[in-house]
Amino acid sequence: MMRLVLSTFFVLLLTACQKDIWEGRFEKERKLKKAFKSEEAVQLLYGEQLKVWDVKAGDVVADIGSYDGVVAALISMYSDNATIYIQDVDTSNFHVFEGNIRPHFEKLKGRPFTNNFKYVAGTYDTTNLPANTFNKIILNNVYHYIPDEGKADFLKEIHLLLQDSGYFYVRTPLARNEDEAHYIPAEDDLVNSIVSHKFQFIEDHEVMHGMNYIFVFQKSDRNGRIRH
Repeated sequence: MMRLVLSTFFVLLLTACQKDIWEGRFEKERKLKKAFKSEEAVQLLYGEQLKVWDVKAGDVVADIGSYDGVVAALISMYSDNATIYIQDVDTSNFHVFEGNIRPHFEKLKGRPFTNNFKYVAGTYDTTNLPANTFNKIILNNVYHYIPDEGKADFLKEIHLLLQDSGYFYVRTPLARNEDEAHYIPAEDDLVNSIVSHKFQFIEDHEVMHGMNYIFVFQKSDRNGRIRH
């Protein structure tokens, strides 16, 4: 299972945030998040991602590293009767979803959410999510925070969590030079590392006005085949 060392995680995060280019991207995203004040601005920020995730009734989705559940709320604005697992190692924000996030986005939707939410506390060793359960797993701006030594175990766990032919969505910034590659992945490295753990690469999408990308993978068997 995933073996993420707490101290390594925070060293990686703090070092990354010291980089000027990283700070610039983070500040830009922080300002864009003011878009959550209206549905029109939500579409400006997350409309492309929501189309890629394409959550429908009956889907069982895991948002790993969900923080305060904003992604679950965004998905729920445009879907009904899905099951969404809100998972994070820090559970202190789970109450924020019910107390603040959910009511705000339900107001934007104009009616209560019909999706079913489940809260799961992970650890730095495992997600604690149920195996063979999900047809979609979302990793929203999380992958580049996982230390290199923990990625293989993490991807093995993702494979176990997905149903046959399930989809794995990785949203991340991409390194544009060697310096950035120390903190965020280069495209070829990201795709090759995930494909090597029994996934097929399906497609990628530029989102957030070129600031981030979503890579779409599908679970395959040991022979690289998609089971339906």
